[in-house]
Amino acid sequence: MIRQRGIACAQDRLAHPADPHTGASVTMPHKVAILPYLDELTEECRDVGACNTLFLRHLPDGRRLFCGANTDVIGIRESFVQNVPDRAVYENRPAMVIGGGGAARSAIYALHKWLKATCVYVVNRDASEVAAVVAECTERAYGVRLVHVETVEQAEALEGPGAVVACIPDLPPTTKEEKVVRRITEVMLEKENKGALLEMCYNPSPFTDLGAVAESKGWQVILGTEALIWQGIEQVSFSDALLNRFGFDWVANGVLLNRTSTGQAVTPASFLSHKSRRRSPTNWLRYPRIESR
Repeated sequence: MIRQRGIACAQDRLAHPADPHTGASVTMPHKVAILPYLDELTEECRDVGACNTLFLRHLPDGRRLFCGANTDVIGIRESFVQNVPDRAVYENRPAMVIGGGGAARSAIYALHKWLKATCVYVVNRDASEVAAVVAECTERAYGVRLVHVETVEQAEALEGPGAVVACIPDLPPTTKEEKVVRRITEVMLEKENKGALLEMCYNPSPFTDLGAVAESKGWQVILGTEALIWQGIEQVSFSDALLNRFGFDWVANGVLLNRTSTGQAVTPASFLSHKSRRRSPTNWLRYPRIESR
């Protein structure tokens, strides 16, 4: 039933007065499709044109509004800020986004607004998706900074990017269009000035073929689990029930503030200890899934 009803099923459940849920995560490929079903959008959700966080706003008359937010932009921003010590690696340089869906829209927004990209190359197998992204961004006054890279020859003539965000599944390219996208990506990764690549795909594993290719060419690879953690911390701020449950007052700029503490901020490094468990980039090629190929 859930597969058949999709978004409508989730909406019915959230609208039920007895349902204790206060929100939900929205994943691929529904981040754009859900927008018409929402009553309100946060500023970033509206500007990005994609929603990954659904939360409820309660009105005095008892009604509940379905509201959309986008915390992917925070996850993408913090993935670079927290993992690349030298910001000159990506600031004031071109950037590149691979994909044309909701995650790609979030990446373009983060690169434009916070990571100081001079322009953003967009590479995708479907030209119509890129055209839609460019049109939407143009309406929001930053479409002029997008460059649709369609051919290998065009890629060879462009300045290399400093930040790359890959927003496509970890599947081998099979169609002609997918093979062109992979070759364009390889051309960009082979350019002299290397940078950092954020691999947004983390299912079934954050260790992807594209990540291995990037590392083999001298790039720093940031796992998609980084973006997942940072956006999740921001996501919690939209649910009072969750904040109360875990004993936090609010989330500010990716930092959890605990009301029971003496004022010391709790960051992902200490709260989740994920940084102590992170694999070194040199472990990529020793990862079993990569070794077996």
